[in-house]
Amino acid sequence: NGLPAGQQRWHIKFCTGFIGHNAMLYKRNKADTDNCKVCKDKCKETLIHIFHCNNEQAIAFFEKKMKEWDKFLTIQVTLPEIQRCFKAALYHHRRGSWNEFENIRFSLPIIAAIKEQTEIGWDNFFRGKLENLKEVADHPSLTIVEGDVRESEVLQSCHDALGGVDLVHHLAAINGTKWFHEAAMNVIDVNINGTLATLRKAAEWGARFVLASSPEAYGDAQRMPLKDTDDSFFPPAERHQRFSYGASKYLDEVALQHLVGNGLDGRIVRPFNAYGVQMLGDAYGQVVGMMFNAVRNQQPINVHGDGAQTRSFTHLDDIVEGFYLAGELEHGINGESLSGSAFNLGSEEEVSMLDLAHCVNGVVGSQAVDIVLQGGYPGDSRRRLPSCEAAEQCLGWKCTVSLQDGLAGMWATLKAQP
Repeated sequence: NGLPAGQQRWHIKFCTGFIGHNAMLYKRNKADTDNCKVCKDKCKETLIHIFHCNNEQAIAFFEKKMKEWDKFLTIQVTLPEIQRCFKAALYHHRRGSWNEFENIRFSLPIIAAIKEQTEIGWDNFFRGKLENLKEVADHPSLTIVEGDVRESEVLQSCHDALGGVDLVHHLAAINGTKWFHEAAMNVIDVNINGTLATLRKAAEWGARFVLASSPEAYGDAQRMPLKDTDDSFFPPAERHQRFSYGASKYLDEVALQHLVGNGLDGRIVRPFNAYGVQMLGDAYGQVVGMMFNAVRNQQPINVHGDGAQTRSFTHLDDIVEGFYLAGELEHGINGESLSGSAFNLGSEEEVSMLDLAHCVNGVVGSQAVDIVLQGGYPGDSRRRLPSCEAAEQCLGWKCTVSLQDGLAGMWATLKAQP
């Protein structure tokens, strides 16, 4: 209300009345940053206060403001601030339901275009497709560059075009089990040299760096669930080359930790068996996509070995949220530094490959196909189950999409495609 921009902040007020946990935004003078009435402490990172109320007037105000939301977002507000508000609310109100808070956060139309920064998406489209970005390709703040991430000179040209880089999300790698065995040297080359090139530039630019590692970086670890700080174990390389990927990801983490020791703000994310509509379903793809691809072609679902090996399947919506938080949060919601931390992002629902095949058949209904047990790849891990305690405590992250819901949503989209 006429205050300079630097003195304006949005705040979130939570109504815990009969309609559940709802949120409304209102503006207060920055000078009003007294102690929180809930946590009795300064909100140093979130720039918000959290209050309790339970009255019809507050609910009516919330509903009115929701109708004005588009205009509301034109004033001084950024997505990271709003996200941190909700994460702080979760942290201070542990008795509340995570799903209720999540439903609020994703029901509000704040996920897209309220940040003023410019972003560059860099990919050589070896496995992905440009058409996957069609919904955002024309966004004025996004530039898509096709190129090799190992080329440091071209990385520098992106930096120069932007006038600086604050944050690097590094996901470039060759993934897919079939590639691990057929093209081990290429897998190692791209995964390690691509990471080294981007790490060096991030350190030079003073940018924050989020590394996409993998549970494969644990190698053949046997103890489950896998904690963020558990040891890695790798078998003799002469047996097979499956860990061309996992060992290269392990070395990526080593390189990042080395630079963290020299001042880089680096964070590590290990997504567990991500799945989603646009992920590849061919012979070089991911298992969920491969199973749905078999159904669409009315061919048998092939399950390796005896089908008893387990994985933890995590929907892409949850994975993207984890990456976002790992990059945007200045500090953990528990107040701890995030630099040098590693976060497992995964469902804690352990599912065998055979059960997954039956789940897919259950989702597709009358289009169900036969399930066939066949050979597989050497070195296939028997179990994989994450502990996501660090992600929950530091990022406020938790897997929210069940496998049943994720598969059903994926099939609904796939069957509508030509």
